[in-house]
Order: sequence, then C-alpha cells, then structure tokens
Amino acid sequence: MSKAVGIEAVAKYYAIDRGKVLAFGDGNNDVPMLQWAGMGVAMSESTPAAKAAAARIAPPGDAATSLARAVDEILG
Repeated sequence: MSKAVGIEAVAKYYAIDRGKVLAFGDGNNDVPMLQWAGMGVAMSESTPAAKAAAARIAPPGDAATSLARAVDEILG
C-alpha cells in the first residue's frame, strides 16, 4: 500500500474532501501522495521528483526545521 492510498482511505473515512488534504513529503515514495493531496508540500531538501509533484516547496534552510517553515508559510 502506498501513502497515497492510505491518506485517501483516511480522508474517505472522515469524509474530508481531497481538496482540503494537506500532505508533506520529501522522497520519491511520497510522489503519489503529494500529487493526490489538495496541497502537497515538498520539504526543502526533497528529491527532485517530490519537488516536481508538490504544489509548494518549503522555504530553504536547515532540513531539520523544513516542516516548521512550511507550516509557518502556509498559516502565515
């Protein structure tokens, strides 16, 4: 099972529209999930494939804080 299948199942179970799903990823295995989500966000140190699949890319900086910067940018 892929992450995309898993996140789709959770969204369906909770009746969450795909367009309201926010997913974060950084690797090639995250590509289908980033493409499926209403907003896929690639971390700043992601693989080229993950960045290409995402709607947004986290601001550059320390890889350890990439998620925090992405969330700050989205909510900011």
